[in-house]
Amino acid sequence: AFYSCGVPFLFARLSDDRAVGRARLDAVAAARLLSEAPSSNVFLFANSPVDGFDWHARMFAPGLGVDEDPATGSAAAALAGWLAAQPGQREGSARWRIAQGVEMGRPSSIDLSAEIRDGEAVEVHVGGASVLVAEGRFLHP
Repeated sequence: AFYSCGVPFLFARLSDDRAVGRARLDAVAAARLLSEAPSSNVFLFANSPVDGFDWHARMFAPGLGVDEDPATGSAAAALAGWLAAQPGQREGSARWRIAQGVEMGRPSSIDLSAEIRDGEAVEVHVGGASVLVAEGRFLHP
């Protein structure tokens, strides 16, 4: 399924967090298979019973020049829409914790919350912690 909160992603729920960890994206095959799709960005996720996380995720967007992203707020926001639409999801406030970037050595913790009404996320909040990995300066002549 494709979900978007500004940037569309192909959402693929895998069997477990180990499957997410083993996943590799064949960029050539993905480009061919997704050439007519709304997006070639791929967001893989599964339930995660590890370290208090609800979900383990990875995001690949080779068409945007991003082999893999350690923390994708736009995908997390769209995940709230997917979660809200799942059978048995309760109405009202919901919270989830997402682990991403683990396999790249840049583990991220994304906090996601949503207000759910009639099976839709009507309000979404994304947050978490970040670590400085680079710094730069622009010089104007």
